[in-house]
Amino acid sequence: MTVASSESIRESFACGTGITTFLFTMPCYSASDIEVRKRLISTGAETTLAETTDYTIAATGGDYLNGGTVTILVELANTYEIHIVRKLVKTQELATASVTHIALAASLDKLTRIVQDLQERLDRAVHLKNTDDVTTLELPTDRNSKYAAFDSSGNIIASAGPVGDSEIPVSSFMEDALSAANAAAFIAALSLGTASLLASDTDGTLAANSDSSIATQKAVKTYVDTLSALCAKLAGNQTIAGVKTFSSFPVTPSSAPTTDYQVANKKYADDAVATGSTFTAYTTKDSNNDDMVASHAYKATINGFVYAEAGLTAAQTLYGYVGTTNDPYGAGVRVGYQLAATSSGGSIAFEVAIDEYFEIRTTGSSLVIRFKGRGTLGNPVDQD
Repeated sequence: MTVASSESIRESFACGTGITTFLFTMPCYSASDIEVRKRLISTGAETTLAETTDYTIAATGGDYLNGGTVTILVELANTYEIHIVRKLVKTQELATASVTHIALAASLDKLTRIVQDLQERLDRAVHLKNTDDVTTLELPTDRNSKYAAFDSSGNIIASAGPVGDSEIPVSSFMEDALSAANAAAFIAALSLGTASLLASDTDGTLAANSDSSIATQKAVKTYVDTLSALCAKLAGNQTIAGVKTFSSFPVTPSSAPTTDYQVANKKYADDAVATGSTFTAYTTKDSNNDDMVASHAYKATINGFVYAEAGLTAAQTLYGYVGTTNDPYGAGVRVGYQLAATSSGGSIAFEVAIDEYFEIRTTGSSLVIRFKGRGTLGNPVDQD
C-alpha cells in the first residue's frame, strides 16, 4: 500500500465531563506503538499514562493500520488534554526466507512510517540554519553545575558563570553585579547605595528622620492621615482651635450673614451704614395705623429711636422699657425716665434695635409716643 506523506504521528483531544474515549486515525502496528499523555493546559505539565493501569486501547476493525480507540479509566477535567503519539518500534520483522511482494510492501510501509516519526522529531528539534558555518553543537563533557553559553565562534560552551569568563552572554556591567558575593555587594554594584537603604521603617510618626530607611506604605499613610487631621481642609466642616493670624485679609462669601456669630465683611458693614445713615420721619402710628399709647408693648421692625412726651405735674413719672420679649415692662429693662417733681412736663428718648420690644408707662397726661427709624420706615407692631 502507499503511505501518505501527510500522515500524522500525534493527535490531541479535549477532556471534560463524560469524555473517556478518544478515537485516533493514525496508522500503527500494535498497542506498543502508541504513547498516551495527559497535559495540564495551564502549565503545560505532561504525564505519560500506562496501558492497563490508566487506559485501555483497541484497534479499529481489529487492525491498528486503521487507527484505534483509547479509553481512559479515570475521567479528566476540562483543564486537561489527552495527546496520543505514535512511536513505532524500530525492528525489522521480515524474514528473507519468506519474502513475498505483500510482506515486502508492508515492511517498506513500516520503514516509511519510522522515517516520518524521526522526521517529525527532527522538525521539532533545535537545529542550525543551512548557511551557518558552525558544524557541530556538541555539549562539552565538563558541563556539571555550569551554564550553557556560546563562545565568540558560535560554539556551545559550559560556563562557570560571569566571574573571569569573558564568554558569558551578559554585559560587563552585569558581570560585576552577578559576581557580587552578597546582597549588599549586588546593590552597591548597581549604584543603589548600601543594603541598609532598603531597610523598612514601620513607625507612623517617622520620628527617626533617617536617610538610611524606607518608610512602609502603612507608615506613610499613618503619617499623612495624622497631618491631614491637623490641617484646614478645602471642603467640609471643621472646628479650628487657637489664634490664627492672616498676613492678608481673608475673602468671605458675597452673601450677607444670616445667623449669629457669622462673620460680617466690609461690604455688609458699608451697606448697613449706608442704609442706617438716613433717619425716616417720625411716626406716631403702629402697624394698625392706631396712635401708640401707654402700657402697650410694641415691636420695632427696624432700628430706631423712641421719643415720648407727657404732661407731668409734681411727683408724676414717665418711664421707657426695652426687652427681647413682648413684655418689656415685666421682663425688660428700664432705659429712660422722667420725674416731674417740680416741673409741668417731661420727655424721654431711647434707642431700640430691630425685633426688640418697647413700652411707655406714665402717670401723666397728654402722652405722645413717636418712633424715628433708620432706613425704610416700618411702623412698630402692637403686641396688646
